[in-house]
Amino acid sequence: MNNCIICNKHIKYNSYNAYENEYIVVSHGPLTSKVKGYFYIEFKRHIESWMQLTERELKEYVNMLRSLEEFLTHQIQAERIYTVTISEAVRHLHIHIIPRVKDSQLRGVDLIKQATQQLDLIAANITDKEIIDLVESFKSYIKQKQKQIMG
Repeated sequence: MNNCIICNKHIKYNSYNAYENEYIVVSHGPLTSKVKGYFYIEFKRHIESWMQLTERELKEYVNMLRSLEEFLTHQIQAERIYTVTISEAVRHLHIHIIPRVKDSQLRGVDLIKQATQQLDLIAANITDKEIIDLVESFKSYIKQKQKQIMG
């Protein structure tokens, strides 16, 4: 779809992209979210509802969600991981993966608002380098996981 922000985003290089295959793109959220480990899972095909997913797309999503949860739990010691899909402003089905660490100033809806709306609810800042390093760690994690599956 030509006027879809997410479809157009997939065409361009993004240093925050952590994984991509023919079904999904996984990328870290913007620096302005101030939430380290905030990832998106976006479907490559333009779809607007869960009903439109193929079985393969759904399987890719579930496997990636599991991988992200495992990675974030170990890598940044996430205590809770929120999964949210809103798709109100951008009508392309995508999932927000928002980790909460033990000492987080925000919890629940407030943390979700901070991540998705880039509010100034927390003073903590993360750096571009921290995000790039986390993305690179996730790439290594996924490669290792795929090697294990292949035998």
